[in-house]
Amino acid sequence: MTVLYFFYGSLQDPAQIRGVLDLPEAHGIILRPARISGYNIKLWGPYPALIRDEPSRNEDTTDEQSKAYVDGSVFEVRSDKHEAQFQYYETRNYTPHWVQIEVGTGVGVQSDEAYETIAGKTFVWNGAASDLQDGTFDLQDFLRQKARWFKTLNDEVEEGEINCKPVVMEIRENIHADIHRETFDD
Repeated sequence: MTVLYFFYGSLQDPAQIRGVLDLPEAHGIILRPARISGYNIKLWGPYPALIRDEPSRNEDTTDEQSKAYVDGSVFEVRSDKHEAQFQYYETRNYTPHWVQIEVGTGVGVQSDEAYETIAGKTFVWNGAASDLQDGTFDLQDFLRQKARWFKTLNDEVEEGEINCKPVVMEIRENIHADIHRETFDD
């Protein structure tokens, strides 16, 4: 089983993929630039949520003029186990969907000739629409925020304020909710 997955959020970070798949640091992660159309991004706390575009009602706009892309990266998933690990990471609020992915070929910089269209999957928002907000996702900002959160946690562990074993279990189950709350408490 091999399927291409389009990632548009934290899974564009090779270290995040290694963590989700429990791969060693030395394992090379190959991501290629990609994009999809027919979707847009909203935010669920700090996390991007991919949702279907609503059809445009502007009759003066051609399909090409109205075509907006969500940029991201494509990754080759080679096993059912890895696919299940990604689904676990994404939680029940995201569900895999087949999409047409435009994968960068490296031929041009920003021209349409620089892409080939391939069928693959991506994770689409499956939660309540009322949980989403307008906004954009910036991977570098997200990684800085995550580093601050883990530094704070590490400092508390080193100072003996936290017993590590229960915390590790709690983090495994609640990391998404904790980061989500931290974003809105700032």
